[in-house]
Amino acid sequence: MRQSAPSRRWLAGALALVGAAVYGFTAAGRYLSAPAQEPAAADLIVALGGGDTARNRKAAELFKRGFAPKVLLTGMEGNANQAHPRARHIISEGVPAEALLFDGNSTSTWGEAICTLQLMRERGMKRALIVSDPPHMRRLEWSWGKVFAGSGLQFRPVACDIPEWDASHWWRSKRFLQFVVREYAKMVYYRVAH
Repeated sequence: MRQSAPSRRWLAGALALVGAAVYGFTAAGRYLSAPAQEPAAADLIVALGGGDTARNRKAAELFKRGFAPKVLLTGMEGNANQAHPRARHIISEGVPAEALLFDGNSTSTWGEAICTLQLMRERGMKRALIVSDPPHMRRLEWSWGKVFAGSGLQFRPVACDIPEWDASHWWRSKRFLQFVVREYAKMVYYRVAH
């Protein structure tokens, strides 16, 4: 039995919708990590709070390669000083204690942007490299872009190296499946709240 023209259009529309949904799902990781840029000369390297030691390692690598003379560790609630485990770790990675700055006030990506902007203004800094996980790049770029808008100061998102991260197959890892889902939820929240 031949299908009528409306039935064929409905079927074609349904298949297109399913195809778009599958593409959107598989492209979600690439979309989140796309804003990451290559590092460039800056006044400050910022290793965002959260995550594991990958952010510290990348910040230390950038420091040792001469991209900036100072490293700011953000999101260090409590003892924001050299005794903090993150500070001890980055020092063990080759960053001298005198090159470290600390932010013990911020508790979110938005707060980290506000605190960093204030610190950069106080110290006359113009450019910063912001280090975080690859799937955090999209929200980082949006939040920091809003906070830095009109300031005349610049930031560049730089992804840390996480060998397990695969932007094209992110759902295969339980860790990154959860990370990506949380990132999309946080992006919705940030757009409503800020």
